[in-house]
Amino acid sequence: MDSSPAQTFLVSSDDSLKRAGFTNPFSEEAAIEEAQHYMDDYTRLKDEDGQTVLHFAASHAHSEGCFYALVRQGQALLAERDCRYRTARDVAREAQQSDNVLALDAFVLDAFLERRAGLLRALAHRGYEPLLHATDRHGRHLTAVLAQFQMTDMQALVHDMDAFFLVKRDVSLVTAKGTRGRCALHVAVLAENPDVVRHLVKACPDALHVADNVSIYRK
Repeated sequence: MDSSPAQTFLVSSDDSLKRAGFTNPFSEEAAIEEAQHYMDDYTRLKDEDGQTVLHFAASHAHSEGCFYALVRQGQALLAERDCRYRTARDVAREAQQSDNVLALDAFVLDAFLERRAGLLRALAHRGYEPLLHATDRHGRHLTAVLAQFQMTDMQALVHDMDAFFLVKRDVSLVTAKGTRGRCALHVAVLAENPDVVRHLVKACPDALHVADNVSIYRK
């Protein structure tokens, strides 16, 4: 039986990744153990328009399950943007390929359900904000799915990511004080969360000079 065009594309995409120097490029084990694995130099996989194989596939229809399989294989490419600043999900939406949008969201939902925090953080740092807007085929939002399975650790991760993207959109929020006279950096230090502290300081170094309600600098 002949393979479908979608299946042929999936195989050729796999070959392209391997030819570019990736050996078992995006394994499940690597996702869990080391998020930096996903920061490899895969920009050489782009065409003259800055599009990856995932961009190309997102704009076309595929047989059931085929595009999702490609997404799992090339998951690091989710956050990549073309010369028009579009992710593969943006391309799928513009091409009205709703099944591909659902497949991309399904991958994100699965990553949360599989507690793949390293990969999710890596994608967030690459600017993939659709992480927080994923819905399943029934229209249920990510937060509702996590609440159903009582995954409090992943719910906390969503909260952290929401704050992360909020700071990226408006850095002045880092030094904004609440009703107790503390800014975000004060709270992060008190909560003993070094990752958040580093992110806030990198986003807004001036936050180091903001005093709290008793004029203490949280360095």
